[in-house]
Amino acid sequence: VCFFRMFGKTDDGFTMMVVGVMVAVIAITTHHASALSLPTFIDSNMVLQRSPMQAKVWGFANATESISVTLDGEQERTATPGSDGIWEVELDEQDACEGRSICINSSNGQKIMLTNIAFGDVYLCSGQSNMEFSVNDAFNASAEIADSINYPNLRLFTAAKVPASTPQNNVGTKSNYAWGVSGPPSFVPVGGGAFSWFSATCYFFGRDLYKALDGKVPIGLVASDWGGQTVEAFSSPDALNDTTCGGTRNASSPSPSSSPSITSNESFTSIDGYEVPDMSLWFGMIYPFLRMRFNGAVWYQGEANAGDPPSYACRFPAMIHDWRVKMNLTLPFLFVQLAAYEQDYAAIRQAQMAALKLDNVSYAIAIDLGDPTSPEGSIHSRRKQEVGRRLHLSTLKLVYGQDVDNLGPQVVNYSSTTNVDKGTTTFVVNFSHAQNLHAYGTAACTECCTQSPFQVSNGGDAIRAPFFIQGTSAVVTVNMTGKNLQLSYDWEGYPQCSLYNGEGGPDNHTGLPADPFQTPTPPPINYTLLFRQTWPDVYIPGEWSLNEDDASQNMYSILDQWEKFQDKNNRIALKLRWPMVLGAQHWKQTSNPVNSSTVTGYKTINVTSTSENWGGLAMNGEECLLDGSQNPPTTNWYYSVGTFVLWNGGIPYYDNGNGASTTELYVRSRTGGWTLVFRQTVPYMYSAGQLSLNSDNPDNPNYSILDQLEALRGSDGSFEFKMVWPEIYNTWVQTSNPVKNNVGGVSGYVAGHIMCSDNNWGGLEYDEEKRTLLDGSVGTSNEWFYSVGDFGSAPWGKQGIPACDSLAAQQQVELFAAPVEN
Repeated sequence: VCFFRMFGKTDDGFTMMVVGVMVAVIAITTHHASALSLPTFIDSNMVLQRSPMQAKVWGFANATESISVTLDGEQERTATPGSDGIWEVELDEQDACEGRSICINSSNGQKIMLTNIAFGDVYLCSGQSNMEFSVNDAFNASAEIADSINYPNLRLFTAAKVPASTPQNNVGTKSNYAWGVSGPPSFVPVGGGAFSWFSATCYFFGRDLYKALDGKVPIGLVASDWGGQTVEAFSSPDALNDTTCGGTRNASSPSPSSSPSITSNESFTSIDGYEVPDMSLWFGMIYPFLRMRFNGAVWYQGEANAGDPPSYACRFPAMIHDWRVKMNLTLPFLFVQLAAYEQDYAAIRQAQMAALKLDNVSYAIAIDLGDPTSPEGSIHSRRKQEVGRRLHLSTLKLVYGQDVDNLGPQVVNYSSTTNVDKGTTTFVVNFSHAQNLHAYGTAACTECCTQSPFQVSNGGDAIRAPFFIQGTSAVVTVNMTGKNLQLSYDWEGYPQCSLYNGEGGPDNHTGLPADPFQTPTPPPINYTLLFRQTWPDVYIPGEWSLNEDDASQNMYSILDQWEKFQDKNNRIALKLRWPMVLGAQHWKQTSNPVNSSTVTGYKTINVTSTSENWGGLAMNGEECLLDGSQNPPTTNWYYSVGTFVLWNGGIPYYDNGNGASTTELYVRSRTGGWTLVFRQTVPYMYSAGQLSLNSDNPDNPNYSILDQLEALRGSDGSFEFKMVWPEIYNTWVQTSNPVKNNVGGVSGYVAGHIMCSDNNWGGLEYDEEKRTLLDGSVGTSNEWFYSVGDFGSAPWGKQGIPACDSLAAQQQVELFAAPVEN
């Protein structure tokens, strides 16, 4: 273990300290057992917590010494170091004040004098790079630093970035001072080092709080942060082993797991260019402060956990609860919901809100504060003044009980009305905290409020829906109907428009934005397979029924039962999909992945991807039921079958950048057909050991008969698997029955989730030109794209089934149906 500390002058004339790390996990000396000394952060200019708490002072000394501590020469307290060389005294309660002195004497004649001590409110600021982001990089930084001289009882401490593998009782400072008095010397100047000192979020929060308290209460700010790090790095072993998620869940609930390969989503990963192990910042940068009395904590973190929101929804409240237990404090906790960013952080923002299940927790919204041109990367918004303003408002409400409005418009309830004749649905969303409810463009927006913040989905990608404000309500209308519509607001990476109360928008510093929200996920539609065609097999005219008793066959049709799925108004919900667009894995193996953690007898037949250590399926059990990351076994879990947690918004497969919405696994039966043995459709998550699900309904969006896998072993002793990710599809409603009418044209068409719309798409019609049973190029005689039942006889220059033009020929097409429910 080795580290060094170097001081020097930069071109700007300020002192810079660099801590060089020689190993991945280091530790500073835990205590000084031979002489009286203090932790780095017990020093002149500091703020100690005022009443009703009793501040503590502690340090290190030889175990044989006696220590006395006086405040302004009075109120003497004595202590004797323990076996670990640490002594501690608790001072009398003190009202808010400044200019105090503390004298510490040891029985061997050593003396330490601390001056300019204040008693006030002390806050711990922690998190990753958006907390570490320093004032000198914020907007209007020069003026802000010059103004800092006006707050002499705002005091600042910045912890050094020191990971550790064991609990530490001290941590140094990365600044050129211990405790600094607010003023230009306490900040790295504009043009100096990025992510230096002092934290912009922490400073602007503390400054606005100081001003709100009329400067009568000194404010101490302790910044202990590190860019690019996960919540696990700041968590103790107890927090990481907490299956109750800080008491927010039943202990019997499945515990969250890690994501396939958690990596920081920050363009600026960390100042030292590496990620530290779990718990190492807890040991090195949080544990040293456990004796300090804090009035609250401020947290800005989550980007590094964006790959695994379900886990974060447990780990975050678990960390908060554990900090409170370890510090023996109620510790009011404030956090920043992540700002707008080009990556879609909707899920991790929602996961952050799990902390609100705990008492004494509040937050600040930053969805409207994006900064796409930030010199430090678009993930690092320079609008930290507004973040600090919103945090201080929530602190005034939560900690000081002041009657301030710290929230933007909050959803009270919503309703929806369907106009079947017009094919529209209207939502009315009612808000509280909605004085002067209005829409305003988000920071640095390009389309601003010409792009609606509201979107509606019907089981697929969402579409924008126009809206208008009516009093304290938003009225949203969309050209879509159905029982399972889902409404969302600013539920995306970088929204262009937000709703506000008060006046103006993100840069007016008066109103507050509405929280992003999404109505509950509707239950998935239980479609029934009507039809399948697998190339090169073809249909013949009038072949409406084929292999009707075996839906596992490559060629299958019950189109003659179309009327069975129509409601009393003749409406039918349909889904046309092309299962192999994203690729398919087709292979053999002899090992049964349900009970084997290794793959044997692997043989490639037609494998789309061999990335991420593909090598067949094997038992996982930690992050998913089965996974395909083998060769040799790794900690990754791509090609997941039965994932327990979302990854990048979906199910891990071979694409590193995105998650799939559906995964299916088939096994070839001895009769030659394919048997569906597994399907997972997000947002449903499987749990450990869940090998059977909806086993009597293979049309269910989530289905598994993996427990019956052994019965499907082939005559050669192996399993022939096919794994697909059916991503491209269209869903819609129509009233016309092309099978019965035998005429072209579509009536009663209402679009749902449409991923292909070229070549005159408009539902399914009877193909009067006799090239296919049905087609979706409505009203044209020379096109038969979206073919259902292609005869293979009409020349079009491509081998395969006509899909939409962008997909060209496909090897398989399937049609599903369900009754319309309103």
